[in-house]
Amino acid sequence: MQIHIPKATIRISTRAANSGAIYAAAAKYNAVTSGETYNDRGELEVTITCDEESSDQLKDAINDATSGGTLYT
Repeated sequence: MQIHIPKATIRISTRAANSGAIYAAAAKYNAVTSGETYNDRGELEVTITCDEESSDQLKDAINDATSGGTLYT
């Protein structure tokens, strides 16, 4: 029998200087990052996929780590 665990996908944009904090938060919640791009304004855009039940905690961790400097797109 296979167990389905609902996933949440979050797309964010933040200053490139926040990249370490973003990846650390993702790792803490066993999230997977993909689609990383850097734009000409020095911003990181990345998609993060995690278990749905931990998505709110992940967003809180990202907001705390970046002092609210993250845009969810």
